[in-house]
Amino acid sequence: NAALDYRARPQDRTLAEESPAHDTSEGGMSEALRAALHMLSQRGWDVALACPTDGWLGMACAREGVRTFAWEAVRQPYVGVRRETTRLRQIMNIVRPDVVHLQGSKAGLSGRLLLRGSIPTAFSPHSWSFEAADGAIGAAALRWERVATRWTDVVVAVSEAECADGLANGIDVPYVVARNGIDTTAVAPLAEADRETLRAELGIAPGTTAVVCLGRLHRQKGQDVLLAAWPAAAAPGRQLYLVGDGPLYDEWTAEPPAVLAAEGIELVGGVERADALRWLAAADLVVMPSR
Repeated sequence: NAALDYRARPQDRTLAEESPAHDTSEGGMSEALRAALHMLSQRGWDVALACPTDGWLGMACAREGVRTFAWEAVRQPYVGVRRETTRLRQIMNIVRPDVVHLQGSKAGLSGRLLLRGSIPTAFSPHSWSFEAADGAIGAAALRWERVATRWTDVVVAVSEAECADGLANGIDVPYVVARNGIDTTAVAPLAEADRETLRAELGIAPGTTAVVCLGRLHRQKGQDVLLAAWPAAAAPGRQLYLVGDGPLYDEWTAEPPAVLAAEGIELVGGVERADALRWLAAADLVVMPSR
């Protein structure tokens, strides 16, 4: 009864509704994790996945034959840790893994607190938690990552920069880089006529220079930096589209910052994964201000 099954486990849906979108159930980390699980399965590994039920990742992996377990977690490092480690212990007792790979800061926190080096443990931060927050929370996150090195056999980073940032901040463990792969057959330039049709469908007026920032609206992604810079880049016929949802979307729609009232900026909101590719294909310029 621990396997992920929305129909058989309505309580999972309830829990998911009470918590925000999670690092591992939406977005780029999900794509990377699904691809890694598929590759490992193809190579003969017996893989299992524990993830929240509020995104597409669990069902997608279950359909591909991966044993999938409901593990509800919330982003906040100071919320739900006891419940999350208890559930993770139950899953570990069922799977009895030889290796554990923790993806994202909250899994890295709960998993390493539970395992404490008892099983070979890899950790992928997918950007360091202390870079996603400032003040006391950011300082506490950095202290934790330094402590957790004793229970981390290897950090699997997505870039050389992520390795360098970890080492520069005293997170002294072995590192390997596994860059996120891109399926180049799924993304290709459109013929001009098809591109104009797509731009019209997305509401981009003819002759507009479309500047697209695609990503979860969160301090970590740096849209505030882009908005601060936009007045210097604004020009007639130039339009900035902020595509994505997240905590800043709710905040900015409830009480828009002054810069959002300026002409040439549109807050698009969240889109489906297929629509994300459509916005990239329609853009004249894609901006990635992520911290």
